[in-house]
Amino acid sequence: MAEHGVCALAQAAPNATRLDIMPAFPQTPAPFPASPHRRWLIALVLLSGFFLTLIIPPMKSPDEWDHVKRAYLLSQGVLFLHTEKCEVPSPFCQRGSSMSGGNIDRGLADYIAATSAPTPLADRAQAAARFQSIPWAGTDVFGIAPGTGYYMPLIYSPQAVGFAIGKLTGMSVHNSYLLGRFLNISACVLIIAWAFSIFRVPLVAPALLLLPMSLFQAVSTSIDMFSSALAVLALSCFLRAYDERTHTPARYLWIMAIAIFLVGTARAHLTAMLLLPFVTACLIRSPLAWLLSLASTSATLLWMAAVIPATVDFRVARGASTGEVAKFYLGDPARLIDVLTQTFHSADLQMFYWRTFFGVFHNGRISDGAANLLALLLVLIILASIAPWRELKSSLTARAALLATGLASAVLAFLAMLFSWTPHPATIVEGVQGRYLLVPVILVAVACCSFRPAPPPVLQKVETALLYLLFSISLFLTTRILLSNYYL
Repeated sequence: MAEHGVCALAQAAPNATRLDIMPAFPQTPAPFPASPHRRWLIALVLLSGFFLTLIIPPMKSPDEWDHVKRAYLLSQGVLFLHTEKCEVPSPFCQRGSSMSGGNIDRGLADYIAATSAPTPLADRAQAAARFQSIPWAGTDVFGIAPGTGYYMPLIYSPQAVGFAIGKLTGMSVHNSYLLGRFLNISACVLIIAWAFSIFRVPLVAPALLLLPMSLFQAVSTSIDMFSSALAVLALSCFLRAYDERTHTPARYLWIMAIAIFLVGTARAHLTAMLLLPFVTACLIRSPLAWLLSLASTSATLLWMAAVIPATVDFRVARGASTGEVAKFYLGDPARLIDVLTQTFHSADLQMFYWRTFFGVFHNGRISDGAANLLALLLVLIILASIAPWRELKSSLTARAALLATGLASAVLAFLAMLFSWTPHPATIVEGVQGRYLLVPVILVAVACCSFRPAPPPVLQKVETALLYLLFSISLFLTTRILLSNYYL
């Protein structure tokens, strides 16, 4: 029935009165790399990423040590985590079992321990000299990484390549780690450039990816930026298919399905993006589109069904499993709504989400005034690319799908943390950070912007100037905070 409803909306009215027909513009979208200005932006972002890679100390991203372990395990061909038997009860051992993890090189374990320990400013130079010289040991120890047990490990491919090359060529663990960082941001930038070569996604999308929080996460070994880049790639394929309909090349359907599968299996709240392939299938009426939609959805659900019960994580004392908590709240919708309402109405949490969306680093953050300035620039970019009323009316299907996906992803972010992280029973949802809402905000913002491949020259110049200004301010703020916190 839901499928029938989506298709009915996509094909509601005949010919001239149909709401899902795009305004007339050239069928071939303007690729991202076509503009010299944007080529310069790609180069500047890569250079900035290399610079930030060198100045950000190791293990400063949230739970980065676990991401490092999972990336290393992938470099060794390990796809699933496991547990080990243990005897002495501790925060890491309960009922004779450890939390989920894997066997990592002892040198990497020593490196993680050395770089994760707090170090006084006066001793940081000596500490850096010690951990930078740690070699690969060639022997393994067990390391826990339960928070990454739910993720499809292919999302760590750039970092894993860095570790594999580093270990194979005899680099130190530190240099292998830095290589993984740089390969991660390089892959992110190239994927976003690829997305713009498929369709000119509104510039608010790269603007959001250039916020201080996003830049900081992009040069870590976490999966935030890589998953966001894949989400933008899937978004560009969706817009291309919406524009070209039955003329859509099959490769874009494949790219969208694979990208959404990788995103959904790494960021559970973004499984709402599985709606986009189904809307596409309704529009183009292609058997391949339907097959890929069903395949990506089935594969995502099968992955979750396999890894969620198998992952052992007792970092939060809850007294109930994730499935039991989910059953409790879904069986009592009034209780669920009450918890979500109290969470959304908390002024302290609203400020926390705002700050962690724009830039809260390891032990510092950008000022509220700076966050407000960046928010203003984002609003101006949206206003410069806002869709005219005629285009809004004529592309309701695509925009409704993007709005529904974005809003559903935001709600799922809270539900995921309520079911899997928040102590049970709850009064508010704990564990949600503003950075989790980056892709939902991108989807909602893009839904409001024009899909025209060639905006008017004046607006295009304004958009580009605002984007460069936002990037410059973000890079300055990020660099200043890092230098102040770690070196001065």
